[in-house]
Amino acid sequence: MAAPSAARSLLLCVMVAAFLHLQLQIPPMAAAAASPNKTDGRDDGRGKTLSLTLYQHETINKTGYIVVDGVAGAGVSQTTTPFGTIYVFRDNLTVSADVASPVAGVAEGSSITTSLDGLQSLSLAKITLHGHRGHRGSVSVLGGTYNTAPSDYPVLGGTGDFAYALGYVRSSPVDLRGRTVTYKMELHLYWPPYAHYAPLHQSKFSTTASSAATMMAVKSEVFTVYQHDRLNETGYVVAAGDEGAPSSDTTRPFGTIYVFRDELTLRSNSDSPVAGVVEGTSTTTSFDGLRNLLAARISLHYRGYRGSVSVLGGSHNTKPSVYPVVGGTGDFLYTEGYVRSSPVDSDGPRVMHRLDIHLYWPPYTKFAPGP
Repeated sequence: MAAPSAARSLLLCVMVAAFLHLQLQIPPMAAAAASPNKTDGRDDGRGKTLSLTLYQHETINKTGYIVVDGVAGAGVSQTTTPFGTIYVFRDNLTVSADVASPVAGVAEGSSITTSLDGLQSLSLAKITLHGHRGHRGSVSVLGGTYNTAPSDYPVLGGTGDFAYALGYVRSSPVDLRGRTVTYKMELHLYWPPYAHYAPLHQSKFSTTASSAATMMAVKSEVFTVYQHDRLNETGYVVAAGDEGAPSSDTTRPFGTIYVFRDELTLRSNSDSPVAGVVEGTSTTTSFDGLRNLLAARISLHYRGYRGSVSVLGGSHNTKPSVYPVVGGTGDFLYTEGYVRSSPVDSDGPRVMHRLDIHLYWPPYTKFAPGP
């Protein structure tokens, strides 16, 4: 997912090629983006499938940067980066290996080198498709990358036309020479039968009435809470980027890593009863400083429920954002769904968002083992 490219223009143009492979080349949206002219699908009683191929292009110190230097192990080379290196990228996805071919979407995320030989990393990313072949939405992925060999990433969730999608993305190096590297991304998506009836925030996948969703679900719930984030009190910049937009009330430089632990209240008043906490990290993944890749855990003790849900997806600093739910614990074990985050007050160091948490327990949860 995130590969080796020189970040902060600090080091190496060379390392990029290798780390780059680590990169998230698994664009789920890519799924919509059609394989080098190959699109396979099925829609029957066993669920819906979709297979597509796209190409990810990353340019060192232009679409990807090292934002935190590693501390041990291998040095920087075309295929290795030191242990602990954090790389952030935002790469175009095209319909063919030619970088000048039509752009179908974008892959944005980060990777951290997790082996002392410098060849492996943990990558997390969001792949977004912008209407290619009629598909709009994103998929979130999290998995391991090997710099010089094909890597498979599990799809954890999606938004838009890819809501409730499962599957995997295979990223294979095509050209690791030079300043720009290219990866072939094969996207394989699957929607289980119940996905046709699950509640959706925005998708053409299902037009079924909500009554059908209720019949198919074990149960569904909607929770509304308010998140209160205070810069340098409940959230801190732990790694500052130095490319793109400057720091302001609504923007941060590309590659900035922000860590937070914010209270969730029942009403917009910060003095209202606390219903839980949201904790996580966001990494700025656009050069205008407005977009981020967010990974977080939302813990609730509300309306008799206790547990947490995990989310991984893209956020926008000044507009509503939708995050797919990728798992849960406690009373939210096996839940799926999405969280819509809408800014209520985004001016100044104190920021407030309204979180609408839409959860759905699929039919199989009646038979799934508990802790």
